[in-house]
Amino acid sequence: MNSREAQFRGRIRNAIVCIVIMAGLAVTAVIHTAKGGDALPAGRGLYVLDTNAGGESGYVLLIDTSNGRALRTYNAGFHPDMALSPDGTRLYIASIRDTANSPHSVLETYDTVSGALISSVENPDSFQTTVQIYGSTMSIAPSGRYIYILKLHNTKGLVDEYITAFDTRHNRFLNDHASLNTECNFVMLPTNVDLTLGVACANSASLRELTLSDATDPLKDTLSAIKTTKSREKWGAVFLQPGQQNVAFVSASGSAFALDRVSAAVQHLGTVAQAGPWLQRGLMSANERVVYFASGQGDREYPNKQDTVVAVDPITLALRGTISTSHPFFSFELSRDGNTLYTINPEQASITIVDTNDFREVRRLGPIGHTPAFAIAAP
Repeated sequence: MNSREAQFRGRIRNAIVCIVIMAGLAVTAVIHTAKGGDALPAGRGLYVLDTNAGGESGYVLLIDTSNGRALRTYNAGFHPDMALSPDGTRLYIASIRDTANSPHSVLETYDTVSGALISSVENPDSFQTTVQIYGSTMSIAPSGRYIYILKLHNTKGLVDEYITAFDTRHNRFLNDHASLNTECNFVMLPTNVDLTLGVACANSASLRELTLSDATDPLKDTLSAIKTTKSREKWGAVFLQPGQQNVAFVSASGSAFALDRVSAAVQHLGTVAQAGPWLQRGLMSANERVVYFASGQGDREYPNKQDTVVAVDPITLALRGTISTSHPFFSFELSRDGNTLYTINPEQASITIVDTNDFREVRRLGPIGHTPAFAIAAP
């Protein structure tokens, strides 16, 4: 082989190596994007639902929490609500669309990698409210297979609030539903068992546990009494404790209790910081070492009644720390790694970022949209 042939073959070999490396990098990039959704570095994405002051068209913003920039906008109709799949690749938005002057409620599914709408199904009996700022009435199972949704059926003045499930795999609602038989400030507690969830009401002395099915009636619908020293506690925070056998309740006065889902036994866990003014699901860190809930220490007009975030041990509910934010907020969200809290202020269209490692405010982002109500952290 002469020197010219050797040089030529060397160039071909180097070119092939470069192509293989570039192909490998491309595959890696595609896999990374598909897992994270919306092509944001891990921990920096925050989906913010904006009610647009109760206008005809709301939307969901994907916010880069490092700078507050909106990287993508998902347009919605009136009174939007949302849920995010655990892996972050699917965004579900419920709203009322006005097509050809014919309003109809839909549940839309978006691919967060491409931002494309991949399905839209009718969403009968969608729950509506008359206020401009509200919380979510959707909660997704840890597996991502089902979304639990509050519905409202109104026929000739007979109102039925009920919970049903949407099957994300088959893109349809189940036939089954469970009537609540009451209007209350409530929280859904999805368990690790698909179609089984707890329902806690702010003014109820019991926990309701449901196991939905695709039949006409729930497979399970039980009430477990929460017997306390007071005739009626007003609950401000509730969450499933590690292992999910017990449900913890924190009252507006700060009294804490644990209800055993199997035996229905109730244990008084002492007194911690107050929770409220409305019932919320405590946000558990990924390592299950701390739970966060919010409270309001001052009298403020709706909606920004909360101004304090409380951290407690998820088992004993011993107080770990508190922080009073510089600006009141309506709702808050915890990052997937548990290192950051985001408090949402609809009145000032802002989000305050709190470092949970030393409980201090890091920065404030805004303006974020028009009327941000609540948020979901991306993986």
